[in-house]
Amino acid sequence: MEQNETDAQKQHYSELPITFDFATSQDIRLLEWKGEFAHLRRQFRRAFVQQHRGKRLILVARYKSYPIGRLFILLGNPTTIKTDSKRRAYLYSFRVMNLFQSMGIGTQLMEMAESILIEREFESAIIAVAKTNYGALRLYQQRGYKIFTENPGEWQYYDHRNRLRKVMEPCWMLEKTL
Repeated sequence: MEQNETDAQKQHYSELPITFDFATSQDIRLLEWKGEFAHLRRQFRRAFVQQHRGKRLILVARYKSYPIGRLFILLGNPTTIKTDSKRRAYLYSFRVMNLFQSMGIGTQLMEMAESILIEREFESAIIAVAKTNYGALRLYQQRGYKIFTENPGEWQYYDHRNRLRKVMEPCWMLEKTL
């Protein structure tokens, strides 16, 4: 995306040709955003396969058919987070391209996710946010998410070159009753 393709004054997304939908097979490679997230290629593909199996959802915001925002949903409670019988979903891999931030796109993706979860009779949604990501924390809290614990944010994955990557990003865990 070129900087001059959007107004410098950050229009609201409704003033641009932006659509919201479930990811398609054509979106998966494009979610790498011209290489910026190529290291997550395997995770994107796995999530897409699991979307077809009914275990996850991938929501995308598209600008002129190009995915500029994403929000993944694990339909179920990651047992390491909370172990009661409440029906939860876990929101993750939530990003909007820098050029398109502060235009309401992230809010719209969250509203879409929450509506889908309510339709599917989930009781709450959980999301993690890096302790240093104050803007995202503010957005989630404005939407009614409350911190319930902290997490060391340690996980690992194999990247697109089959190298093991270890992530250590301390985060807050937030939950919202739907």
